[in-house]
Amino acid sequence: MRSVLPLRFLSGMQGQQSHIVVDVLINGFAASMIIDTGASNCVLDAERSERFRLIHDPSLERESAIGIGSGSLSISLSRCDRFELGDFKMDKFPFVLLDLSTVNETFGKAGCDPVDGIIGTDLLLAANSVIDYKSATILFRGNKRALEKIFRNIFIS
Repeated sequence: MRSVLPLRFLSGMQGQQSHIVVDVLINGFAASMIIDTGASNCVLDAERSERFRLIHDPSLERESAIGIGSGSLSISLSRCDRFELGDFKMDKFPFVLLDLSTVNETFGKAGCDPVDGIIGTDLLLAANSVIDYKSATILFRGNKRALEKIFRNIFIS
């Protein structure tokens, strides 16, 4: 399984390029997600979870997570039926649900559109991803069966 997606760069202070964004599909609905190599998991804004018709599974519940500068965060966990990054497609993909309103407020102040979520290191490593800044693309590659095995067991104690 292989897919190359174009990157968009959000502008920060004084127009400096900052965050990397890709467009994806979650259960067939368009979403904008930040590529964050420092985030351990893929995250969706909890306020937008209904829009993407996520599968809520009480067995995936957790009480908190740790974020830089935020102490403990209240979270829940969910899965989508289908997660698509161009030609790179996965079924029953897990997401951490967090309140991203502070992130989106900050982006709004900088004149940027809000984002729906974050692609974290869990997927970036599992998909053997390569970010090419010069061509402004990200390559996702990996064996679909191996990836599904990795993500099927995520969040299960």
